[in-house]
Amino acid sequence: MSSFTGDASQRLTRELVALRHRVQAAKTALPKALKGSGDSVSGDTINRIENGTHVSEQSVLTYVHACQRIAEEKKLPINPARFDRGYWSRVWKDGDAAPPFDLRYERSNSVPVVAGNEPASLPEPNTNGMVGGAASSRALSEPVAKPVCEWSAEALRVHATVGGTRMIDYVPRPHDTEVRGALDQALAGSGSRMIVLRGGSCTGKTRTAIEALLDRIPHWSLLRPTGAAQLRHVLKTDQATSTVIWLDEIQAFLSDGDGDHIAERLFEVLTSDRDVVAIGTVWGGADFVEWLDLAPEVKRFFDHDVELIDVPSSFSKPEIKHARQTLGPELAEVIDAAAASGELIQNLAGGPQLVKMYTHPHDAYLAAVLTAAMDLFRIGHTLPIPSTMLNEAAFHYLGQRRQHTRPSDWFEAAIRQAAKPIKQAVSALEPARTTIEGDALDGFVLADFLGYHGKRHRSEPPHQRLWAIVAAHAVNHAAARAVALEAGRQGLHSVAERLHRRSIELGFIGGWADLARQGAERRDLSNADELITVARADLGVAHGYPGFLWYEIALLYYAANDRTTAEEMLRNANEVFIDWSTVTKARERLGDSAGADDAARKDCERQGFPTAWYEYLIPSRAASGDLVGAERAAEDMFAAGWAYGWVEIGNKLMFKGDYRGAAQAFQTAAERGIENVWQDAGRALALLGEHAAAEQAMLRTALSPNVDEPQYAWAELAALRHSLGDTAGAEAAAENGEGMAWARLASERAKQGQFESAKTAAAIAAGLGDGTGWADLAGTYELAGFPEEAELAARASAPLEYSIPLFGGGPSGWRQIIRQRCEREDWEAVERACREYRKVDEEYVQRVLATHEAPDDWLL
Repeated sequence: MSSFTGDASQRLTRELVALRHRVQAAKTALPKALKGSGDSVSGDTINRIENGTHVSEQSVLTYVHACQRIAEEKKLPINPARFDRGYWSRVWKDGDAAPPFDLRYERSNSVPVVAGNEPASLPEPNTNGMVGGAASSRALSEPVAKPVCEWSAEALRVHATVGGTRMIDYVPRPHDTEVRGALDQALAGSGSRMIVLRGGSCTGKTRTAIEALLDRIPHWSLLRPTGAAQLRHVLKTDQATSTVIWLDEIQAFLSDGDGDHIAERLFEVLTSDRDVVAIGTVWGGADFVEWLDLAPEVKRFFDHDVELIDVPSSFSKPEIKHARQTLGPELAEVIDAAAASGELIQNLAGGPQLVKMYTHPHDAYLAAVLTAAMDLFRIGHTLPIPSTMLNEAAFHYLGQRRQHTRPSDWFEAAIRQAAKPIKQAVSALEPARTTIEGDALDGFVLADFLGYHGKRHRSEPPHQRLWAIVAAHAVNHAAARAVALEAGRQGLHSVAERLHRRSIELGFIGGWADLARQGAERRDLSNADELITVARADLGVAHGYPGFLWYEIALLYYAANDRTTAEEMLRNANEVFIDWSTVTKARERLGDSAGADDAARKDCERQGFPTAWYEYLIPSRAASGDLVGAERAAEDMFAAGWAYGWVEIGNKLMFKGDYRGAAQAFQTAAERGIENVWQDAGRALALLGEHAAAEQAMLRTALSPNVDEPQYAWAELAALRHSLGDTAGAEAAAENGEGMAWARLASERAKQGQFESAKTAAAIAAGLGDGTGWADLAGTYELAGFPEEAELAARASAPLEYSIPLFGGGPSGWRQIIRQRCEREDWEAVERACREYRKVDEEYVQRVLATHEAPDDWLL
């Protein structure tokens, strides 16, 4: 055994770290794994090995031995050949010249695997929906699948870190608990099987998902489709049990022209009786569903059937401290740089260096290329940019003088600068194929961090020539369509039409539907005759979408107020493509109430859920005063098995002040089986002054054995009795209503200035786990001009910060105080409250101090 010590090759350190991640082990686990084995390794030695400095052959073999013992202890399905001492000795000795790991030793599962668990070289899908030869066809139809524990973070597209391509140890944050909890609920059958992590670029979304899967279901099979075509194939086949469908950057799958049908089929699979879950990531904020441009019937899934978890963009100060302890001194410089902003992951992925390249470019030509690429990203071209497109676009970002004096190789020189890796982690532009069947790297992918930086911070409008350049040079229909949709959002309708026609030229028949939708938005029938001619040709037959266009043409005529022609077009449409909820709205708007009722019934039959009735017909009719029509729709909805329509009528009438009508509507709903709305009937009767009837109605909910949460009714009853001066009766109701009712009683007493009895009720509620009594008392004290008493109440509510907010109260006494002080512009008092509250919610306090405005509690 050689004792020679020297610097290791990059291949050796990369493969060793990949091995440790394959066995799901932190660095600190390796010394512990060797106890009782006769071998030992120190943490310092492990750091040297992974840094590639002063590495002996013996230390490498000891490292591998520790990984092997961990794999055996966890019973991981890893081939023993991965721990072969001869292989690791050769890699230590010969480095990159050593023979690669023999793939024949890997367990046969039809999955490409490469040495060191690096990502296999897989062809990307052709977004035109076409393939180039047998190899491309196989790539499209056979997505990569293997156990979760055999995937590397690199293969699943986690950003590399500065200083090398290896993955660093994971630093957990609070949202990790939320993701694991969502997985637990999904596996238990009590939660959504579709989990989506939302956040900005380089915030850790993908790594969070990987770590959660490794922690909970490491042996499940993970399927990674590489695009919409492969996902369609996956969803057409019966998936084995214990399967994860991996949808990193979900917009790539669902923003396709066929995205609505893919999403609908995806949810069919996820709601089947097989053990299948999907986990995905998406860039963006609270409006991400709209950004995905999904059809209305699919948006409903995202409203109700997706567990959406936000991944914070920054680390808190305690999390930075934890990261410093976990990552060690080798990354101290990066952690120091992120300490102020908290943007640790962005710094690890080279984000600030990319931005510096853009803000302080090498020369004007590099600036033009980067700005052009970023502006193409801003207008929707997020796929690889063809070289000819980028060249022409960048030319227009040069000043007039440089356009005339530019060197002959100006573009190539700028590309070389932009493609140069920064700290071995990332480059501003990466060469890429613009189509899957192409052999040449004829385009460039912009680093997503730069793309999203441009979206957030670049205020100058894109060059006016960009739209035409995309229309002239686009080679991918998905890219042309995305830019067309953005043009439409900006009101550039002629530009959008030209780009939609380009997507059609590139083989996307859905572009005709896009043209019809654009016409509907503008009530413009100028393309109607052409669309009807295309619909008669039925181009969709060859693609499995017969009759798809007639429905879109019908909507166009509905929008243009031509109901007769719209109905004629609708009769030609394939039933599969008709969204009856949308037809319901169109018919109702044009005064066809009977037709709207019929469409709502068909929508319920199709969806198995009364969306068109309770989300549109009933509330809109009740709000407009058409009670006859609203009640007719509610009866239709009840006939289909849903009594909630009467509740919706009651809610609208309450809002309009028609308490008698509301009481009758609530009573009808309660008699139809929704017994918890007796309390709502009671509220309406109380407002009419019919207190005895109100109390009896509330008691029907409170005492019903069929109501899951009677404490709401007891809380209402406690408030009613308090308003009538029945102190003993109010407290008796509160006794039955648990902490919630005592908190309500505390709030009511505080409103009347009965502070001592309010404090008594708030204390009882807090003892039962509900802090909203103290929270509301804090707000009332502050409003009454007693800031010290308000702060005492807020301190009492803080430990119960996340109690359910009731009856106008909020989740926090401190937030109520801060809001009032912001409104008074008493900034010294605001800062005093923020100093106390930051121990509970640092992010909220930072927003207040930065904006001098208290965010709405209900939006957080």
